[in-house]
Amino acid sequence: MKPAAGLKLTLLGGFQAQLGAGAALVLPTRKAQALLTYLAVPLGQAHSREKLATLLWGDMQDAQARGNLRYALSKIRKALPRTVRPGLVLEGPSVALDPAIVDVDVARLERLVADGHPEALEQIAGLYRGDLLAGLTLAERPFEEWLTSERERLHELAIQGLGRLLMHQQKAGTAEPAVQTGLRLLALDTLQEPVQRAVMRLYAGLGRREAALRQYQSCVDALKRELSTQPEAETTQLYQEILRSRTIRPDRTEASDPASRDAGPGSVAALLSTATAAQPESPPPTNLPAPTSELIGRAAALAEVTELLGVHRLVTLIGAGGIGKTRLGLDAARELLPGFADGVWVAELAPLADPGLVPVTVASALGLTLPAGAESPERVATALGAKRVLLVLDNCEHVIEAAARMAAALLNANPHARVMATSREPLRAPGEYVYRVLSLELPADGAQDREDLLEAAAVKLFVARARAVDLRFSPDARSAVITGAVCRRLDGIPLAIELAAARTATLGLEELAVRLDDRFRLLTGGHRTALPRHQTLRATLDWSYELLSERERVVLQRLAVFAGSFVLEAASEVAASVDVAAEDVVDAVVSLVTKSLLSADVAGAVAQYRLLETTRAYALEKLTERGEFDQFARRHAEYYRSLCERTELEWATSPPDDWLAVYGRQVDHVRRALDWAFSPRGDGSIGVALTVAAVPLWMNLSLMTECWVRVEQAIAHLGPHLPSNPGRDMQLFFTQGMVRLHTHGMGSPEMFAALTKALDLAESQDNSEYRLRAMFGLYVYHLLLGDYRPALATAQKFRVVAATTTDPADARIGDRMVGAVLHILGDQPGARRHVEPLIGADFSTARHSHIVRYQWDQRVVTHCYYARILWLQGFADQAMRMVHGIVDYARTKDHPASVVYALFHAAVPIALYAGELTIAGEFVKLMIDLPIKHGMEPWNAWGQCFEGVLLIKRGESSAGTRLLRAGLDRVPEAAFHHHTNFFLSELAEGLGGAGRLAEGFVVMERALARAKRSEEGWCFAELLRKNGELLLVRAAPTDVANAEECFRQALEWARRQDALSWELRSATSLARLYHRQGRIPQARKVLTPVYQRFTEGFTTADLLAANALLDALR
Repeated sequence: MKPAAGLKLTLLGGFQAQLGAGAALVLPTRKAQALLTYLAVPLGQAHSREKLATLLWGDMQDAQARGNLRYALSKIRKALPRTVRPGLVLEGPSVALDPAIVDVDVARLERLVADGHPEALEQIAGLYRGDLLAGLTLAERPFEEWLTSERERLHELAIQGLGRLLMHQQKAGTAEPAVQTGLRLLALDTLQEPVQRAVMRLYAGLGRREAALRQYQSCVDALKRELSTQPEAETTQLYQEILRSRTIRPDRTEASDPASRDAGPGSVAALLSTATAAQPESPPPTNLPAPTSELIGRAAALAEVTELLGVHRLVTLIGAGGIGKTRLGLDAARELLPGFADGVWVAELAPLADPGLVPVTVASALGLTLPAGAESPERVATALGAKRVLLVLDNCEHVIEAAARMAAALLNANPHARVMATSREPLRAPGEYVYRVLSLELPADGAQDREDLLEAAAVKLFVARARAVDLRFSPDARSAVITGAVCRRLDGIPLAIELAAARTATLGLEELAVRLDDRFRLLTGGHRTALPRHQTLRATLDWSYELLSERERVVLQRLAVFAGSFVLEAASEVAASVDVAAEDVVDAVVSLVTKSLLSADVAGAVAQYRLLETTRAYALEKLTERGEFDQFARRHAEYYRSLCERTELEWATSPPDDWLAVYGRQVDHVRRALDWAFSPRGDGSIGVALTVAAVPLWMNLSLMTECWVRVEQAIAHLGPHLPSNPGRDMQLFFTQGMVRLHTHGMGSPEMFAALTKALDLAESQDNSEYRLRAMFGLYVYHLLLGDYRPALATAQKFRVVAATTTDPADARIGDRMVGAVLHILGDQPGARRHVEPLIGADFSTARHSHIVRYQWDQRVVTHCYYARILWLQGFADQAMRMVHGIVDYARTKDHPASVVYALFHAAVPIALYAGELTIAGEFVKLMIDLPIKHGMEPWNAWGQCFEGVLLIKRGESSAGTRLLRAGLDRVPEAAFHHHTNFFLSELAEGLGGAGRLAEGFVVMERALARAKRSEEGWCFAELLRKNGELLLVRAAPTDVANAEECFRQALEWARRQDALSWELRSATSLARLYHRQGRIPQARKVLTPVYQRFTEGFTTADLLAANALLDALR
């Protein structure tokens, strides 16, 4: 039995020492912590003093090393109160910890794994909080080698124990705890495919199919990122089974212990944080950047911030520039990630010159694409819904009011959201808790002891950054004193310390101190005061600037025109001139990175460079003073005009992810260039050209409103002061028309006028590319309004022009357009003749450019219409297979609009037609969720309509009609006319089922009138049939005869269109009426021949109902 006043060591995840009474035991140095840890692992083992001295002070003389050991041991003893036994056993030359006195979490972990019982294994996740002594590093090779070995051993031990627990839970059938254990294992090593499969099976067995599919994608991403490989065949097969909704046994275990695989290094922070909420189903999503260096000197602040965000919903980190607000905030966000199931997201506001861009920047960070005209904080909050997220608003001070509104809107609308902001001043928003970020801890004035000096946080940071540029940097006693003085003169500001430390490799520490002393004496008058951020940083930047060569100074100034990250090519093109050659610019960029005035991100294939925010402002001021701002702002705008002119060509041939990786980050540069170009001192001709060139960028980032605003701005600049350019104007008017489709409602007169202008200009220029684009736009315009004859004429003209182009996919799209209109008009054989040859045709040669031209993946569009035709013609099984295939295909592509298109036009309606209500429900959920995430509000309205139909089909007529009517109220008047009639007929049926027949007839009459007016034949037979069913429900004196006539007319319409499925429904309704009237022979005569023409689909609801009726008629 241990005494009550023992010592508790927590070493997994960091270093904590606690006395039995609960007080913390504080050791003064990291080496003292390291020494105590070495004595505790394994607990009770004796070590010679010579071994311990060599372990931690091996680079010193023996006598000095032994003296330091004695000093460290004395520090440990003094830290303990006299009433508590220290637990140190000192016997001659040996040192050990008494296991009867000391409790160590490492020993408990080993005991739990050795025990092996589930009750013991369940404690592992809470015990293993991270690597042994996480965050502690020493420049002593023997200790570091031991620490690395022990970390790997304990990591493997935790995996082994959790792996055994997972197997116990699977065998016991406790699926929910097993999921959590599997996720904990994957947090330790995400490359364990047997565990990935186990979690997928568990999710599927619990009915959480979407979570299982997300888990597979997580596995794919991890293998690609870490090993550049694909999942094993067994994993892929399981994914396909789940995707097709096959029954998965949740209790199936892998053939071997999932923990037996060799485990690579993995992050355990998300698993082990004890301060967070319950674990999410899978690792939460985030856009947080990975840390590039250790966070030094902020352990207490990090704990305070994470704790505050558990209590307060809005926490703002404020402090001087360069104080480390962003770094602290991002590290706190990483700590909190496991507690936010829907992710932690950072919105970088520094590049924004316009406060109005705050909502769209936040929406982009959250993975939302705002619907047209919805750039307001309230609409972002609405689109986010009730998701559990933490949003980090970084660098708010220049858009402080907009940031405050954004934070307030999110918190008012969503009780599960948290916001952390970094700013030079408070947001002054309701409920805000202001946390002031202080300077790093400084050594005491007059401190001379090397170890004490090196323990100060500011000095630790200086040493770490100095070693990054010179591995030989290791302060002796004298240089430690100088380093402490430098850090004090820099007020402990991390940015200033890092800039200074970067110079030690070239200046040396003493020369650095002399120069820095001179500067700060000039600016502060020899005493420390609380100066504003820009003054403190200006002192550091002035000093750094004067260390540069003239060429470096000039290049630094010119780089200030960039709005964000840039590549060497951009730097060379913009900053080079007659006095600075392109190769000199490259050399200067490399030198500026070395001197920490530029940051470099080399993680991708092409290095990205970025000026710190304050450095850029400083350099821009210098450029303006030099009188060269307009000259290089022009160069910047011209460069990005040229860059954007390449975007569409490369989009046609590049994978979407690669294209967006290169061009997606350029949007801030485009904004800044356009702001200058359209300013009084700018050049409108560059602005107009850049606007035209940037359209593919806006379209592919779904920044529709921004695109519309910029296009309108460019059109306003057209006139006599700009040279005539019909090609340019053609592109502007085309974009104006197509963007209005998204921003001002579907089928607006302005859309028609702009597209007509574009077509006229394209024809005058004999430009087949834009003739096709403009004609497609006008085709969509007519289609949306229900003007199907003009739409067909436009589609036929499109085919004529498409036959003259070099891209064979254009002609295929023309055939698809004609087939789609014929399908709507009711000519199913004609539609099939145009569409069927396209199945399997290659749309891939220019697939991406067709998305820019035509909005959706053309393979998706073609297969959707073919599936609809197949179903109407009686091939329900083929139609359902095609639906599943096209949804699977669309979901593998990085274009959400195409997924939604597949769901709307084919997957949901065909599943409903076939009576596959479970499958339809899954599709409907996806169709509701995707538009919310990507800001496609009209599509979400259609999803709501389908949800209402689904309820009606399930017998919940009252609830279904309310939901369906609300959805139709949200749909624009001119939007997919032919689908509106389908929904109106379903609404009428639901109203009838809810006993509201009068309203049902009004709605049905409206649907029939619309269909007649627009010649919308594809569903006319079904509208007539449903009208007849409503008449039978009302059962007025003439209603039965009128219903019979409706069924006869429906049969005739269906036969003329070769719509066998509508024909079966009409025949079944008529035969059911005859059966009720006792007219059995007539009923058999109507239904039997229609039923016998089917060759498939016998398990669909319609054929099952017809077969049951035929049995009753026998």
